[in-house]
Amino acid sequence: MTSKTSWFNKEMAIQIFRSTGWIGVVYLIGLFFALPLRILMLYTSEQELSPTNLVNLFSLLIEVQFLLFVVIPVLLSVFLFRFIQVKQSADLIHSLPIKRTTVFHQYSLMGCALLILPVMFNSLVMILLASIIDLEVYYSIQDVFYWAGVTVLIGLLFFFATVFIGMLTGISVLQGILTYIMLLFPAGILVLIYYHLEYFLAGFSAQYSLRANFEAASPITNLVNLENGISAVHSIVYCILIIGLYVGALFLYKYRKVEKVSEAFVFISVKPVFKYGVAFCFTLLGGLYFGQTQGDSFIWQIFGYIAGSIFGYFIAEMVLQKTWRVLRSIKGYFLFAGVMVVLFLLLEIDITGYEKKIPDTDEIARVYFSNNTYEYGFEESEIPKKYFTEQKNIDAIRELHKELIDKNHSSRNLNYEDQAFFAYELKNGDKLIRGYSLPDVKQFAAFYKPIVESEEYKKLNNEILSISEENVDKMTITSQGPYQKSTSFSDEKELKKAIKLLKEDIYQETYENSNRHWGFHTDIEILLSNDKRLNLPYKHSYRLFTEWFMETGKYEEAVVTANDISSAYVINKSVIQFDENNFSHEEVGKLISESSDTLQITESKELVEALDNFEWGVEGEYLVAFYFKENDNLELGSFDEDTLPGFVKEKLNRNE
Repeated sequence: MTSKTSWFNKEMAIQIFRSTGWIGVVYLIGLFFALPLRILMLYTSEQELSPTNLVNLFSLLIEVQFLLFVVIPVLLSVFLFRFIQVKQSADLIHSLPIKRTTVFHQYSLMGCALLILPVMFNSLVMILLASIIDLEVYYSIQDVFYWAGVTVLIGLLFFFATVFIGMLTGISVLQGILTYIMLLFPAGILVLIYYHLEYFLAGFSAQYSLRANFEAASPITNLVNLENGISAVHSIVYCILIIGLYVGALFLYKYRKVEKVSEAFVFISVKPVFKYGVAFCFTLLGGLYFGQTQGDSFIWQIFGYIAGSIFGYFIAEMVLQKTWRVLRSIKGYFLFAGVMVVLFLLLEIDITGYEKKIPDTDEIARVYFSNNTYEYGFEESEIPKKYFTEQKNIDAIRELHKELIDKNHSSRNLNYEDQAFFAYELKNGDKLIRGYSLPDVKQFAAFYKPIVESEEYKKLNNEILSISEENVDKMTITSQGPYQKSTSFSDEKELKKAIKLLKEDIYQETYENSNRHWGFHTDIEILLSNDKRLNLPYKHSYRLFTEWFMETGKYEEAVVTANDISSAYVINKSVIQFDENNFSHEEVGKLISESSDTLQITESKELVEALDNFEWGVEGEYLVAFYFKENDNLELGSFDEDTLPGFVKEKLNRNE
């Protein structure tokens, strides 16, 4: 009679459960605490969670679920396959008359069972609760199945990733560490590569590229957005990865030598990958750290590359050789350094022509142009994008883009606040994305002017231009700051007139006025008949609206005027010393008012001129401190040389 060897060994299964079953129990209890128990707590609580806050079952104690998903599968795999990392256990298991494939399959399937059974148990409890209690406001049966499917998928992915890594190393602690490194590696390397492309390629936008790809790059970062669900594409990719990791781990296990326990890596071919991979990552990390913390200094960036490469290379050698005496491996470092220098030089000379590329006009379907990348990263259904489609505006945007390229501006300087972001969507479906940091947007005023003054730009950036006067129920005008005033209009005729004049002023507004933030900050809030609210700033440059506003007699009820000011003090900013990024208004006001070089203004006519010309903030060459009559509070502002009132310039020059 022929003997048969079953793939399932009962004694082995019992031993596996005794040694690792506690992890499955912890997982079961953790999931029970996060879902069924939490639902019961919400149901019986007097302050119930609003059902709208439950997007799906992942909304329930998402922090606890995240911790379970990330820790339990990895922990289970490390403990389950620890027998291959310990010499005594490895010798014992592999001396049994059982094929390696049988051992691997049984341990893997037992691990799967310990991950799947707790999910099934809690799913059944959730279904049972829903059949006994009316929990429809919290979740449906479909939600339970979706949660169970995604949870099992994530658990198996993390589990088999750890199993695969375990076949490469002979140290359990290193197995866990390398698993998390492998899972986070795609996201981490994207950050490093994108920011270095931003350094070397003018126009590359790391911010946009990361927003588009970062979350989806790694299973761990993808968990952060778990409440919004996992796409079908990700599900398919994860299934393929699970199968690939399972097959790969089995292949490695079959050829793994038993005596390689306690070694960092059991396969020689993995060692150079680890060594040069660590060196590469630390090189980029060092350059990124010193480059950004030292104001994009090229010298510091080079220092970062050298320091990071040395540290990464020799740390990797120490791990592999289990000794700190690794200087004899210095030849390998010089080889690595040479390759990195060549790589950086290739990026710097831009052999692909990336920096100079601008699509031809006849290739462009539409252009998104803005001073930030934020809106373009969202779906159209979430935030409508501001696309330019008129030919003259597309041409003007291309001319601005050409000028930025000619002036060799990049997106790498963190000290520049002004940004220019271009997204060309081409007729063939391709996209060309570029982003730049500008030292001073005023240098490009001639190129911005035709864009900003175009009707298309104003319609895209001023929501008030798209509303009908008949749909306005109320308009409220409020001054902000230390002295608040407010007034409102609700008469239908007045509202129609006000909206009409505001639209005319916005259409007539020049580029120069659109960039000025002068006078005290005053808001206009428009309430529409559908209860939607629009907000826009009131500007002194809105001439038609201002004239009408004054005629109504309500102007002084909402706008700070000379009648509200007791005095103003003007001084050349170079006279006093203060930190423009961190200062107290009161302290700076005191420095201004007490200085012998200060000009005090008290006459009403002069106060009016000062109020009409000062700008928000303290960036100008001259500072002004306004003191209010009623509460003695102050407001700081500034003048540039071209906005400084003539009488102020004359009196300050006379004092000198």
